[in-house]
Amino acid sequence: SKLLGLHLRRLLAEDGAPHFNLRFKTLEEFAREVTTPNLLSQGKTEIPSHADELFIGNISRSLAEKEKGFYFHDIKDHPGFHRAILATLKDLKDACLSTEQMDHIVTDTKIAKEVHLQKLKDLLSLWKAYEKRLQGLGWYDESDVMISACQWVKDSIFLKQTPKMIIYGFYDFNIVQKRLL
Repeated sequence: SKLLGLHLRRLLAEDGAPHFNLRFKTLEEFAREVTTPNLLSQGKTEIPSHADELFIGNISRSLAEKEKGFYFHDIKDHPGFHRAILATLKDLKDACLSTEQMDHIVTDTKIAKEVHLQKLKDLLSLWKAYEKRLQGLGWYDESDVMISACQWVKDSIFLKQTPKMIIYGFYDFNIVQKRLL
């Protein structure tokens, strides 16, 4: 976080260690620097704060009205449900999974026997509708930033201007973080 960066700079200063032109960034901040110019050149903008929760609420209500057996029908407006779905979608995207890959999983008869199929199908419906809404508005979310950074990091001016980099504070990387590094 920015507070950790500030703390580390102050700690170096208190210890008398020179640290001219030393920058502290989270991996997400670095990914945002790499990705934002490319996404903006494509006409995309970051999703406004809390719009994702509104999307999930709207999508889940719409699916509950259209599909009789919608798995999440009874909790579609329950406090915390929208954030929980978004956290799940973030986990899936951060694992570098796509809706197309999940389609394959849902249709694989061996896997279908091992999972709660209706729940997975309805989660996939939510995810597809969410992605369609993002694309339709030309927006991207935090996970899209990390995924896009993986594509553009090797050509990044920020990386070329950085002779050395230290990654600090991680003990377990997710898939997208590993790919970025």
